[in-house]
Amino acid sequence: MNCIDVIIPCYNAENTLGRAVESVLVQPELGCLWLVDDASTDNTATLIQQWQQHYPQKIRAEYLASNRGPALARNWGGITVCQQSHCFSGCR
Repeated sequence: MNCIDVIIPCYNAENTLGRAVESVLVQPELGCLWLVDDASTDNTATLIQQWQQHYPQKIRAEYLASNRGPALARNWGGITVCQQSHCFSGCR
């Protein structure tokens, strides 16, 4: 079975991030979940750190210094992924 890395660009997603992360973590083909914080101004970065600590083998995080939009955050995640398969999701 091929593993799929999932990239979720996140911006001020403290109210929706948990649902998105839980949905991805139950996928049997999941390789790694990449959460890319697009310079959120709420508690998104803190939540990402908590998720990453809880699932260190499954979750990776990237933090952008300034808000550049979901496309740049998604592309940045794609650049950092070393797997061959990618699935994009968004939570804003």
